[in-house]
Amino acid sequence: MKVTDLISRYTDENLSYVYDDLVTIITISVLFFILSIPVFTIGSSMIAAHKVINDVHDGRRISEMGRMKVMIRTFSQNLLRGLPISILLLLLFFMELMYIQITLVTGSSTFLVLSVVGLYIIILTLPALIRSSNIMSQSGSSTFIGSVLHSLLTITSDKKGYVKHVGKMSLIVAICSLIPILGVILLPGILSVMEVKSYETVVTNRDVASPKKSMTQHEI
Repeated sequence: MKVTDLISRYTDENLSYVYDDLVTIITISVLFFILSIPVFTIGSSMIAAHKVINDVHDGRRISEMGRMKVMIRTFSQNLLRGLPISILLLLLFFMELMYIQITLVTGSSTFLVLSVVGLYIIILTLPALIRSSNIMSQSGSSTFIGSVLHSLLTITSDKKGYVKHVGKMSLIVAICSLIPILGVILLPGILSVMEVKSYETVVTNRDVASPKKSMTQHEI
């Protein structure tokens, strides 16, 4: 085989993988927002998105229609399991919006401080909840509390890695907030990919048990 043919074949294969991944990310992102329209289904949508990304990461090459079916099926199976994630996220964002609104109306320095603190709490908590949904997608027996405890275990075992992970996620969110259409077609999928890769790195390098072998006895 000629060198040019080898280069062409290698390039074509990689472009194919990039294309497949990009299509999957767009599919997941758009479907995530559709499934999350009731608001209280955000948690189950997160679990479903991670299920698809984990399947892709494990090498299960199925059609985009097949991945959509997997996501919808996983979503419907995890409506109750994902509810605590939805409620916690809604409470955090509701409190933050309330603090900001009161600050704008009254000019209160106290609520200004509370809004800043609340923002930092969201920045630190959101990736942890994303990790919890990833853990729940990998183990059908792990509950919300069990996944949160396991998530905290992975975070404390690699604090520097978690800070970098949060920083990267925050940057992606900031970029997508400047161009809203990117948030709709890319953000959920990209964040899911980042989480799956980050979690795998922690489990591989930090001697942390996978969710299938860890705390499944906790109940919400």
